[in-house]
Amino acid sequence: MSSLRALCNRSRIVPWSVKRRWLSEIAGDEDYFTLLGARYGFSVDEDQLYQEHKKLMKSWHPDRFADDAKAQERALSMASMINSAYSTLCKPHLRARYILEVEGIPLKEDEDAPVDDMEFLGFVMSVREALENEPKERDLEDLKSQINELSNESVQQAEAALSQIKSDPEMKEVVRKQASKLQYLHRISEEIHKLTQVT
Repeated sequence: MSSLRALCNRSRIVPWSVKRRWLSEIAGDEDYFTLLGARYGFSVDEDQLYQEHKKLMKSWHPDRFADDAKAQERALSMASMINSAYSTLCKPHLRARYILEVEGIPLKEDEDAPVDDMEFLGFVMSVREALENEPKERDLEDLKSQINELSNESVQQAEAALSQIKSDPEMKEVVRKQASKLQYLHRISEEIHKLTQVT
């Protein structure tokens, strides 16, 4: 352990909170939000997240520990965890899925959009129809804009419900439904992206 402490002391630009977590088995007891210094929730400051990721990756770059094989191996583990945390939290649908896991209400892999939200299902059907009719680039941009708007609404509603989960367990279902919508909207966005690449 003393060699790890010495290593952490040499790595001056690594924040002590990260050093302490690293000393407790590479942040194994920390969630992704804490690791990246982000507030736990569906809404995150994406610029701040990016900057923190960049800073931590610089701090834990394995080349900085080239003179110590054991330390370099641990730095590789830390860098891998930082990348995993960032790639999860920087995308709303993955962030939502991660929060559900943390809250103990995971989505099933094949879980679809909430069937009791008829307005949402109507929108999805209209988008599907539009995508089947070889939409023009301008139509695709309009669809992307609508999907972004719906995604933002789902994030806000999920965020509001998450803040009430401890006092009202029924809010878990609201969070799950909004997270499910985000998964569905992401799949549609991917389809639109592919069509955009073709046109």
